[in-house]
Order: sequence, then C-alpha cells, then structure tokens
Amino acid sequence: MRSPARRPAQQEEELPKLREDLLESASAQLENLARELSAAIASFFGGAGAREAAKQALLAELVGLDRGAKASAEQQEAVEAAARALERCVPRASVARCVSRVTLCRLNPNLRALSCSAINGRWELVYTTSVSILGSNRPALFRPAGPIYQTIDVERKRAKNQETAPFFSSVTAALTPTSPSAVAVQFKTFRLFGFVAVTAPDAARGALDTTYVDEELRVSRGDKGNLFVLLQRDPEARLDDAAWEASFALAPVPLVSDSVRDFR
Repeated sequence: MRSPARRPAQQEEELPKLREDLLESASAQLENLARELSAAIASFFGGAGAREAAKQALLAELVGLDRGAKASAEQQEAVEAAARALERCVPRASVARCVSRVTLCRLNPNLRALSCSAINGRWELVYTTSVSILGSNRPALFRPAGPIYQTIDVERKRAKNQETAPFFSSVTAALTPTSPSAVAVQFKTFRLFGFVAVTAPDAARGALDTTYVDEELRVSRGDKGNLFVLLQRDPEARLDDAAWEASFALAPVPLVSDSVRDFR
C-alpha cells in the first residue's frame, strides 16, 4: 500500500529547513576544501615560507582557546586540520609529464624527530586535547593557572613535565626510542608542591610521537590520542645528572594526579 503523498503546503514548510541544512553542509565542505587546497599549494611550492605560513595558521587557530580548555568541537577540528597540514607529506605529480612517478614535497623538515637537535630544550604547552592536563573536569580553583612546560633531553633519554601555579607539580621520565620520531615513556619521580618527591609506580607509563618539530614549534601525539602543540622557550635546557638526581624520592605511591604525566 502506497504511503499518502505529502501535501504541497507541508513540502513548502520543509523547504527552508532543507535549504538551511544543505547550505550548512556545503559551507563545511568548502571550508575543509579550502584548508586542503591551502596545504596542497603550500606543499607544492615548499620552502621555509610555506612552513612559516602553515605554522602561523596553526597558531592563529589557538588564539583565545586557553590551551584548549575553551575549545569547542569545531575549534578542535580546525586545530587538528592545521596541525595535520604541518605533519603530513603531500604528494604532487612530477613537473615532467612524461615521468609517471610521484614526488613528495614536505612541509615537515624533520621527520626523524629524535635525530634533530631542535627537539631538545624546554617547551611550553600552548594547546592540548588532554582533559587531565587542562583540568577541565575539575573546579577552576584546581586547574593549572600558570605555564606548563616539558623539557626533553634526547641525548640522555630523559624528559620532565612541569606545572607552575598553583601546585608546582612535576614528574621526570625515562625515554626509550621506539621509532625515528616516537618514544616509550616510563615516569620516574613525581614532585608535589615543588619539594615533596615520590617514586612513580611502575604502571605509570605512556608513549609520545613527535610528528613535527623545528627550532620554534613542536607538535606531538600521545598514546591516548591527545594532540599537543608546544613552543620552544629554552633550547639550551637539559636534564643533566645533577638536575636528574636532585629529587629525593619517598616511598612509592599508587595514585598521583594525572595532570603532570598525561603528555600522552
């Protein structure tokens, strides 16, 4: 039995909503296409200028997001797209049409991040999708208010995550390379309020892949799927033996705040 045909009046009432939905969908598709085209053009011409433009595009997306704490789902998608524009290699056809092979023009200058000296130093976190680091699931009083840093020392295979105000927490970690750009992370010593040190439990592990790095900016991704964008603040900072052994560890504790160890 056929369903009754819709009345013309009903169809007319639905048309504005249908047009609105179509326009919204088309607008989103055009916006994504514009990002893809921009990345492809930048990749085609290559060079430091293209990388700088892509970096500035990423940083522009971060304005007003409070390290990601105020980012909407749409803003997170925009940051993700801008980060991927820096990370990826965009294929382009060879200029010589008679050559069928495909060449690659990279915006990312250091695909083997662990072999690049630029990865070392003290980095400030300017964006992340990690809820535990942002503290967005906690009352405002218990959220990080000051800068958050991560120091990396590839030569010594060490790292240190550090919160400033209000709790001045930190954690040291041993790094084990697992690929030219990624490391497994074993957290070692937590420091609470800047002076109380406790040994991290063996289960405090993670992984971190640096997908873009140069002398100014780093993009990393953790094993929990979180995105991290950091800016270089002190390229000379290292974790030498004196700094590494300065923390006297008390007895191990099973539970410590995730915020300083969730660069993953």
